Amino acid sequence: MSTNARLRTIETRLAAFTLALAALFAPVETFVTVQMFGGVAGIVHPGFVASVGGVVLSVAGALRSLRARPSRAPALMCAAHAWGTGALWHSLGGRYQFWREGGELYYGSVDLWGPALLVATATAMFALSAYLVLNADGPER
Repeated sequence: MSTNARLRTIETRLAAFTLALAALFAPVETFVTVQMFGGVAGIVHPGFVASVGGVVLSVAGALRSLRARPSRAPALMCAAHAWGTGALWHSLGGRYQFWREGGELYYGSVDLWGPALLVATATAMFALSAYLVLNADGPER
């Protein structure tokens, strides 16, 4: 199998995983936001707006990648992963600071280890998509 074929396979799997994660994340994030902020008012919270942006970019980037077959198109998906990674790191940092200052987390320890797991996953996805972008125009081997 050529290098480009291997990279296309990796990109296809990453795009499928991105779509699956977006499909899981969106309803959970919506439920948690509405519950934590006491109703629909949470929907205009900047953190939720950032999450919506990340989900929209993730879906658009993954679909762009999948529709480009047999060519590769990882750039928009990489931008989505960068957006999501940044938003999740910010969210985790805010929760951690709140907890360190004596605040009581809404969901207890899940409010730290859940986002930490998402941050690790998003960071790995970003690293992989960045690798795909850096090798997008590589020669056939």
